[in-house]
Amino acid sequence: MQAMVVSYQITWKAFIVELEQKILPVYLQHERDFDPWGVHGRMHICRSVIFSEYMARFYREALSTEVDLYAVRVATALHDSGRRGNGLDRWETESQKNCLQYVKNSSARPEQADYPSYVAGLIEKQQTGELAKQIVYDADVVEIMRPCCGHGGIAGFKQEFLHFLGRRDVLARDLPDASRLREAFVQEAWRWINETEHFKLRLFKSLTYMQSLLEKLESERQKYPLLSSLL
Repeated sequence: MQAMVVSYQITWKAFIVELEQKILPVYLQHERDFDPWGVHGRMHICRSVIFSEYMARFYREALSTEVDLYAVRVATALHDSGRRGNGLDRWETESQKNCLQYVKNSSARPEQADYPSYVAGLIEKQQTGELAKQIVYDADVVEIMRPCCGHGGIAGFKQEFLHFLGRRDVLARDLPDASRLREAFVQEAWRWINETEHFKLRLFKSLTYMQSLLEKLESERQKYPLLSSLL
């Protein structure tokens, strides 16, 4: 288990650099063009990546279930990259095309010919039972608690749409305290969303956006015991 965690950290740190240098600039441009409040901007993407990373590692570590971390990271990070406006996502296909091309150009991807199509397909919201796709979807479901979406924060959170450790999650069927662990994750995610939403304007000009968020998480480990396990 320790070797697995070390491997996570190496690839996670490498992805943070990749995210900041190659992906977040896309969302910065969105913030400049149509999304000045960052509804689907860098903060949304960074928090979504943090949430999907936590869930993916949970399945691997607690439930011994294989999850392609690179695929989940990239699909989560690019799931809104094709947007040209806020509101209903009419640009999912464009985001998938961006993801497909991104993975094709990535030196970190496996060499299988169909791998870019697999990763891009994780962005599609139609569920197929594919765990990696469910994680990408769930990260967005959790992140939608953000105040700027007008859902009333956690009070308006539609728990039934979250698959992770819920009644439909067959992988967690025999996991003791699954419902308690799920609720702990939702509550902690909400605290993190609520706190970092007030941190957003301070990061607008940051060149190390995600790293700044992770440093904040590091400084508040006791407050966020689940999410800080990624550090």
